[in-house]
Amino acid sequence: MAPSAYQAGRRLLLFLVCAIGTLTPPSPAQAWDDFGHRIIARIAWERLSDEARERAIALLAQAPEEAHVTAAAAPVRWFPNRELFVAASVWADDIKAGSPYNQPTWHFVNLSWETLANGKTRDRADRVLPREHLLERLAVLSDLLADPARPESERALDLAWLIHLVGDVHQPLHVSNRLTASEPEGDRGGNLFPLHTPPDALQPMPLHAWWDRLLSFRFPRRQGETERERVERAADGITRRHSFPELRSRLAAGDFWGWGKESLALAQTVVYAPPLERGWAPPEAYFDRSWRAIEPAIALAGYRLAELLERRLRVTPTPPAE
Repeated sequence: MAPSAYQAGRRLLLFLVCAIGTLTPPSPAQAWDDFGHRIIARIAWERLSDEARERAIALLAQAPEEAHVTAAAAPVRWFPNRELFVAASVWADDIKAGSPYNQPTWHFVNLSWETLANGKTRDRADRVLPREHLLERLAVLSDLLADPARPESERALDLAWLIHLVGDVHQPLHVSNRLTASEPEGDRGGNLFPLHTPPDALQPMPLHAWWDRLLSFRFPRRQGETERERVERAADGITRRHSFPELRSRLAAGDFWGWGKESLALAQTVVYAPPLERGWAPPEAYFDRSWRAIEPAIALAGYRLAELLERRLRVTPTPPAE
């Protein structure tokens, strides 16, 4: 049976992105591409109360000029406040290596685990974590954001980091470090797990980079569509399929370690499971299963971010809209 136009287009997109990915190998600190982070922030924005939105925008406007937190959103003609909030979600990835604001170790945590001979997984809690990591920073920055005695310029950066890191913790390979006989120290969140790429590519594309681009694979840009419209289309589709009332019981408000454990479970049960094979391109069945597993997590990331900011920005709680 001949492939549909959608299937053919998706295969071409996967090929092209893999090729591009081999030319610009990702940093181990990067999670979701800009598109993915913007979707999560857009979902959160739609859940925030007017009071929380106003407080968030007022804070972001106080960010130090040299940090360039607001630069990505200017100039914006339509919905400038919303677009500033959404643009802030990618600031932490846009910081250059020489910037004093750059904190590469904040984006991930290496929760080590291995697969036993019987096929079951075992967490390796004996592996020591660094002092600062993704789950630790979420808790610290959440408290710092809520501190009214802290300068607003600093709370602005706390907010920008939180908008970003809530997205990071929902990328399974940002909490995973898989141990194997060939990689006894772990695969660094799939960065050492190569996938097949075109023969003329400079190097293989890591599994981590493939997952970073999963949302872009799922929502390729349509002809004539702006990036803002593409983000809106993706966010609306995800929240229609996974509404807040459906996921309300899974919010686990402020349980950052719980969120991390959820993502780790996805890494253990979905990310490395067949039909994925080391050194081969992920087949379409893997793509479809991965998307079914991660789509509700993307919705949850947006809902959790909104709930976190409602609390930490010290606004009056309001009943969530159904």
